[in-house]
Amino acid sequence: MKALPPEAKTVVEDTLIEHKAFVKAVKRLRQAFKYAHISPEPIGLALLGESRSGKSRAVEELEKDHPQTRNEEGAVVPIVRMVTPSNPAVGGMASLMLKELGDPDWAKGSVAQLQGRLIDMVKDCMVRMIVLEEFQHLVDSATQNVFYNVANWLKTLVESTKVALVVCGLESSLPVLLQDEQFTGRFGAPLFMPRFDWEEDDQREEFVAILEGYNDAMAAYFKMPSLHGEDMSFRLWCASGGLVGLLAKLLRQVVWNACDAERSVIKLSDFAAADAECTWRVYTKVVSKLPFEPEFVSEATEELLEFGRGVGVRIEIPDQTAESRLSARRRRAGAKRGESLAQVLSAT
Repeated sequence: MKALPPEAKTVVEDTLIEHKAFVKAVKRLRQAFKYAHISPEPIGLALLGESRSGKSRAVEELEKDHPQTRNEEGAVVPIVRMVTPSNPAVGGMASLMLKELGDPDWAKGSVAQLQGRLIDMVKDCMVRMIVLEEFQHLVDSATQNVFYNVANWLKTLVESTKVALVVCGLESSLPVLLQDEQFTGRFGAPLFMPRFDWEEDDQREEFVAILEGYNDAMAAYFKMPSLHGEDMSFRLWCASGGLVGLLAKLLRQVVWNACDAERSVIKLSDFAAADAECTWRVYTKVVSKLPFEPEFVSEATEELLEFGRGVGVRIEIPDQTAESRLSARRRRAGAKRGESLAQVLSAT
């Protein structure tokens, strides 16, 4: 068998499929970057959608156009990109941004000192855009309260530096954007990255077109079932839930497995193996046959449509009930008082 060329390993990563929402997002990002320094007020752009819907890939396209460089005065960082931490605080956010800008003392100083250095470095590094991913972390998942102090600090930061602010996250980020009129006024209409719905004709056609793009790229190295054929397209939709990020993850695993085995032929069983390796289906709705089993019937039944729509949906793992937490506290209190285990348990 002829050896696979090195580029076969990265064929999925190297293939960019520009569906409508992706093209629109990249266009808006490029426009925000282009006009950030001359806009009379800071530009705000919200890119929202489910996890693995392609938000990060859109930002990466912009970053390719404007990489970090150095000149005689130091680093030039056109785009600062960072992940919003859980339970964020102003000092922590400022420190993380300083770290992204290359400040060796990013963790040192009071909150006021961190903020002052950050404003100076944003200007010195000629930053034109700040991108915050996982923006939904500005909403407390337990109380649904907004971290107003952080949101207000962000508003002040972009007003002080005249940079564009791009926030990427789940739709649960909306309460932050709607927290007050001034903050809302900084942002245009949010951009939503979709999960492609098989029952919507235009969305199904676009998803199949994405599959065709991947098929054309992979077919240069591998002999395999037609990804955009009637049978495989529905199997792949069910496996990925119509999320382009999960689709790419699955196809990447298929390619890696074939390359490691030095095989240029990919069969249905290889898709099944890759799906089992890269998809955790612990909390996914159970169906009689998984998408890449030979007996799977590619028919859009309610059961399979519900299965596909549930792929990638975040499910909270059940925590202790209030009663069990109370019992745990009683046991700890009893242990401190020196009570026996039987005495503690009898009181719960």
